[in-house]
Parts: sequence; structure tokens; C-alpha cells
Amino acid sequence: MEHKPERQLNASECLQQIIAYYQPQIHIRTGALYGAEALARWDSDGSGVRGPGDIFAVLETYSERRALWKKMLGHTGVTFRRLKGVELNIAVNVCADIAASVDWAEELSLFFNQHDLNPKNFTVEITESSSHNSELSLSETVEQLRLRGFSCAIDDFGVGFSSLQRLATIAFSKLKIDKSFIHGARANVSGRKLIQHTVLLARDLGLTTIAEGIETEEDYDLARKLDVDIAQGFFIAKPMSSEKFISFVQSYRTFFP
Repeated sequence: MEHKPERQLNASECLQQIIAYYQPQIHIRTGALYGAEALARWDSDGSGVRGPGDIFAVLETYSERRALWKKMLGHTGVTFRRLKGVELNIAVNVCADIAASVDWAEELSLFFNQHDLNPKNFTVEITESSSHNSELSLSETVEQLRLRGFSCAIDDFGVGFSSLQRLATIAFSKLKIDKSFIHGARANVSGRKLIQHTVLLARDLGLTTIAEGIETEEDYDLARKLDVDIAQGFFIAKPMSSEKFISFVQSYRTFFP
């Protein structure tokens, strides 16, 4: 039987087929729903839903990644409008090199003004990028966004360039603890101490802490004991389509592990 080579995928096709999945976030202390992180997924015809590994293997250039951001912002705007009157926070990732632009910040503000959306319900999660030469510009952008009512989070704290250097120079409002630290703390005293001191640091700086990768009741209990503010992970809910997320919000009461 002749083997058919896998069809070559391209950036244009990928961008056309990008959808948003939402992973809920809750207040650890009360179990109340806080919001969600909007995650990019590629609804590839005949190949199922692809994750970020496949997406960024195709979207390699700055312009392609910026187009991805715009696509995700558009999806999030639609979800906000469908949840009109519900006070939730939705976070969307953006690479640091894209966010390091005052023009970009102005575009984001304009989008929220045009669609009558409240910036206080939106978080920009700044992720690592291939270029770290724009920290001053990034600091100015975050300051502009904060002044306009947006929240800004340092994503995957402790991994790669998302470190003390960036935290010390940029006025973030939230700190997201990378899931590798959560998983490493399950049976590792040093891992637990790292999370504990990270939370204390965040408290001193006035930052809200978010723990991702909460996959077990043990993870949840540990995050609660260490005084993390917000939890996100499979133990609470898996990422879901916009339709399912809206139903999830409408039927949500309080999370009890």
C-alpha cells in the first residue's frame, strides 16, 4: 500500500481555524468562580483539535503571532458579550515582544472601547518570547495598560526569562506560578518552599497569585495551605469550548473538593 505523505499545513490555514478554549479559574478560599484563561486551539479539518505545540510550529513569525493574538482577542470579545452582566475575568496570553509596544496597548484599549467592554475584567498574560531586548518598552506598555484598568500577569513565573528580573522592573498586578512548581511540590520540600516564598513575595508586592496545573486534590490543598489566591487546572475543570464554558458559568455554584 502506497504511503501518502502528511499534508503540509500553513500559517494562513492555521489562523483561519483558530478557536478559543476556556479553562476556568476559581478563588481557592471561597470556591467562587473567578474567570478563565482563553487558550488557543487549532480546529484542523479532519485532524481534530490541535494544541499550542502544533500552532507555534506553524506560526513562527512576529506578524503571524500577532495575528494569533488578534484572533484570540476577537474570540474573547464575543464570549464577553455573550456573558453580559456576569462579572468574570478572562485572561489571554501574548508574547513579550508583541506586548512591548505602546501602539499594541492602544489597539487593545480601542477594541474594548469599541465593543463596550470593561478592561477590569481582562488580564493580559505576558509570556516569554524569543527576544528579551525590549524590557523597557514592555514596562511602559504594562504601565499604560494598568492606567487604563487592565490587569497584567507575569506568566509561568520562575521558568525561562519569567523571573525576578522582569518582576523587579515591570508593574505587574498578577503572578502566575508555573505548573512545574506545583507538580514538583507534591513530594518535594524544596518545591513547597519555593511556592511558599513566591507567594510571600507576591503579597509584599501587592500581586494576586494564580497557580496553574492544579490536577489533584493534593495540589489544591497545597495551594490553599500556601495561601495562593486563584487555582486553575484539571482538578477544577479541563479547557472547554466557548459554548461549554458559557453553560459552565450559567450552572456554576461553588467549588467543593
